[in-house]
Amino acid sequence: MSDAALQTALALYLGHLLADYVFQTDAMVAYKKDAKVIGTHIGIVALCSLATLGGSLLVVLIVSVLHLLIDLAKIHLVRGGFGSYTVDQIAHLLSILFVASTFPLAFETGIWGQLPDFIWPWVAATCGIFLTTFAGYYGVDLALNKPHRPHRSGQLVGITERLAILVLGLEGWLIAAPVLLIIKLTANNNRLRDATTGKITNFVRGSLVSFSWGIGATLVTLYFRNNL
Repeated sequence: MSDAALQTALALYLGHLLADYVFQTDAMVAYKKDAKVIGTHIGIVALCSLATLGGSLLVVLIVSVLHLLIDLAKIHLVRGGFGSYTVDQIAHLLSILFVASTFPLAFETGIWGQLPDFIWPWVAATCGIFLTTFAGYYGVDLALNKPHRPHRSGQLVGITERLAILVLGLEGWLIAAPVLLIIKLTANNNRLRDATTGKITNFVRGSLVSFSWGIGATLVTLYFRNNL
């Protein structure tokens, strides 16, 4: 992709992350089958996309319609859970990349088009923070079949470790992420298996999912940062 297309994609992706993880409440997620709720969400997607893109109503409309179609497919065609959540987020990213490839100058011709180039690593890092914290939070909870659990122990640790992975990646040390996982599991060896059943505990499952998500989110961040 050209630099212009990547700028458009990153701007739209920031809008998507804001709409999905900052301005979408748990109640909206729970009642998304309601036409008014999903309509409100898509309206927020459009407003966030317009704000981050800085113009091009046609592109905003296309992105919003694609977002709606992906959400409807997730609601009506796919069973809930970590797998569908991950596929949903990948589909949103791919749809944004497709739109940006089709309309590469959408950002450049908008009101933000003259912003200096040094902002793009910061925009990529901001997207990475949303991916590792908010998106990862819901991903790990869904993987453990405990969506939206309030104030459960380990959530802050999970957010911290995913942010640490992001920082390592941005500094060129992503290869050290598995070492962090080994250190964490070794330091908590008494929590690896259930004393009664001998099965692997949610601590291990959650750690594996959290680290995997952190690495994946960091790779997405690096793709944008390193190509702009």
